[in-house]
Amino acid sequence: MRVFVNNVDGFLAGSVCADISFLEDCYIVGTQKGCDVNLIPPVVKKLVPRLEVRALLKTIASCDVVVYDLHDADFEELEVVLRVLRKSEISQDIVFILISSVGVWSRTAREFEQLPEAEQTPVADTKPSEQGAEQPDSTRSENLSRRPLKLKGEDYTCRLCPPKFLEWRTIESYVLALKSKGTIRPYVVCAGIPYGNGEDAFFGLFKAAWETRDTLRVIGSGKNYLPTVHARDLARLVRCLIRKTPEIDYHLAVDRGDVTQRQLIEAVARQFGVSYAIEQVSVLEAVLAEFADVLTMDLRLEPSSLMESPADTEERSNADTNIKEGDNVQQDAAGRTEEEIVTVDGDVAKQQRPAFRWWCEAGMVANIEKIANEFCLWRSLRPVRICIVGPPGSCADLLAAGLASRFHLPLFASEALIEEQRNMDTPLGKQLREKTDEILTSQGNPKSSGPFFLPASLTSQAIEASLSLRSTAYRGFILSSFPHTAEEFGLTFMEDALTPESGTEIHEEPAPSPPPPSKGAKAAAADPPQAPSTKVPRLSVAPDVVITVSSSDEACQKRLQAATRPVGEREFQLRSDRWKKENPEGGAGLHDLFQQKFECKVVHAEDVTFPEEVSREVERIAEALEAARPVVNFLPPVAKADGISDAERAASEARAENLEEAARAEAALAKKKKEEEDKLEQIKREEAALLERHSEPLRQYMTGFVVPTLTTGLIEVCRRQPDDPVGYLAEYLSIYAELARRQRRRKAAAAAAAIQVGTSEQPSSS
Repeated sequence: MRVFVNNVDGFLAGSVCADISFLEDCYIVGTQKGCDVNLIPPVVKKLVPRLEVRALLKTIASCDVVVYDLHDADFEELEVVLRVLRKSEISQDIVFILISSVGVWSRTAREFEQLPEAEQTPVADTKPSEQGAEQPDSTRSENLSRRPLKLKGEDYTCRLCPPKFLEWRTIESYVLALKSKGTIRPYVVCAGIPYGNGEDAFFGLFKAAWETRDTLRVIGSGKNYLPTVHARDLARLVRCLIRKTPEIDYHLAVDRGDVTQRQLIEAVARQFGVSYAIEQVSVLEAVLAEFADVLTMDLRLEPSSLMESPADTEERSNADTNIKEGDNVQQDAAGRTEEEIVTVDGDVAKQQRPAFRWWCEAGMVANIEKIANEFCLWRSLRPVRICIVGPPGSCADLLAAGLASRFHLPLFASEALIEEQRNMDTPLGKQLREKTDEILTSQGNPKSSGPFFLPASLTSQAIEASLSLRSTAYRGFILSSFPHTAEEFGLTFMEDALTPESGTEIHEEPAPSPPPPSKGAKAAAADPPQAPSTKVPRLSVAPDVVITVSSSDEACQKRLQAATRPVGEREFQLRSDRWKKENPEGGAGLHDLFQQKFECKVVHAEDVTFPEEVSREVERIAEALEAARPVVNFLPPVAKADGISDAERAASEARAENLEEAARAEAALAKKKKEEEDKLEQIKREEAALLERHSEPLRQYMTGFVVPTLTTGLIEVCRRQPDDPVGYLAEYLSIYAELARRQRRRKAAAAAAAIQVGTSEQPSSS
């Protein structure tokens, strides 16, 4: 069977290729939309260049199955393919599957149903014990007054869409019209909002939640229902269509999770440990947001009937799960593969195994932990955990702050965490306050023998409250100045071993009380003491790198005396003695415990004080961490600073100063040149004004005696259009001049005659 899949490196197409590869004798060919060869599924045997249209059309016509995903398709290319298939004579049978979007249904007229007040929709199914901090009630419900009735695939003739999806709906109609060819069997798979496998439409939501940014918002009231589907369930439906070729042409690929927009966003935020209350914005405010039109639709759809098919014993029992950009086998939240999910006591229950095996039938909210793990797996997101240990008063906190800024990680300073827990109105806070008062009393009495330090059981509880947060579980942490002792290390970084039979932790549980002895009976012998439970490393807080800081007693004491809460000489001596006892010179210290139990990388850091020294040390530690394992955290790569000596740095600064001086000189020269150019321009303007004044009589002369006659002559030339226009104009001007002279002579003669007449009349009158 030859199968063509358009743009195999797309989000949904990759899942489709991985799933249909389990069909017998399946040979997959396709096109590629990008340039990253790592996104091409390994099951694809051949790539066809999209620019070679003839080769592309020939390949499609020779395939038994053609799959086009409108989410990543070139609409012009698809229209050409559909036009050729409609006009060509196809000899073999072809199954044409178009993957569309529920966006073409978003404006469909629908009815609503009232919900009884007793019926509530749970927001999420989380485990408060794993939160590590007080979280919203996971079983709280929303009383929604009404919700839309579910639409079925048979209602596709009534679907209405916004202008954005109008072309999508037109292409759906073109594909369904191929059924008239006889040899082409078309299907339209209308997919819900896809999720899983690293996310596509919800990528921005998951990224913001993973980074614990305060940008999560609900558009509108958030009570609108969103039809969604996992990419693997959609791919499985495509495989069922290829295998069964049912009579129904239009299929809805959605899960059964009736969740609202607010429930979905809150579930994602809660899973990644976002603690703030999510605000809502109006639809107009979010009109330019990405996927705003998708998040504001209000639809409930019934999944295709193929997603409820009976058992199918012909499926392979060794079918692997979906493939991620390579050979990685996906697992569910419990680490089981697809076949292990349908295995009971090691035997596959073939008689009860359905043909369509859901991956996320209950939707996103019910499977949020599984989907969050998929997001981290596909995006290569691993928590970065760094522990910094050093003597009291060392530069551990300075390095921790620099590394937290470098990798954007939560910073947990042990003293600050203990102080925070001590100020809380909790049983732990009360115990910390009581012990602190005892310690202060002991330190103030020179003859006191203690206690001088908080018990390890209390300090480990205070640190555990922060390390168990969901945000640290996904992103990691930087733990500064902890642990102080090997006991604190054992309580915080070690846990009880798991029994190989049950897979549960070994806990020391008290034996049930024996029945009271009867009269005259001897008391039963006491049970022998139970052996202590085996401790193993706690992998959930396993550090990637441990930094041990070296510093002199003088520098540490000076730093502690300059702190916000100055430390006295005796308290410093007690802390220093404890550190030296736990980390003897030439012996095994706390960093050796980390290296022995977790096999992590240990970096030795020297005491630093100035900001430039801290920056260089932070970059050195970052290079050591990235050499041990890549760090992926959505941050742009940081340019690495080259290590240069003081002399080279001074020479570089001198060169920079020289360049700056040259730039200033060049700027002064340019300013002087500009002033000279302005002066010349001013002279030119003055000369032009002077010339204008001197040329005024000449202009008046030309205007009064030449321009009117010349203009009249030119008009006459244009009207007559003679063969010799220049000669005609010259003759015209000559005749005009002669007439002008005669007119002037007549005027002169008339004037002279008038004068003569006046002279002759004057004597007679007298």
